Amino acid sequence: MRMKQDRKKPGVAFWLTMVVVVLPVLYVVSFGPASWICLQGATPDWYKSAFGLAYAPLLDILAGGPPFLATALLRYLGHWI
Repeated sequence: MRMKQDRKKPGVAFWLTMVVVVLPVLYVVSFGPASWICLQGATPDWYKSAFGLAYAPLLDILAGGPPFLATALLRYLGHWI
C-alpha cells in the first residue's frame, strides 16, 4: 500500500521570499569572487565591462554611499582581494 504524500508545491510567499531576500543576498555575496576574478592579470576586457555593469550599484556604494555600507562592503572585499 502506498502512502499519499502531503507535500504542497511552493506558494507565492515562498517565491516572494526568494526574490526579496535570497537573490539580493546572493548578489552581494557574489561581489567578492567577481572582484577577485576581475583583478586577476589575464581577465578579458569583456569581463571587466560586464563586471562594471552588473555591480554598478555596489561600486556606487563604495564610491560615495553611506559610510556604514561602504565599510561593510570593503571589509567583505578584504577577504577576497
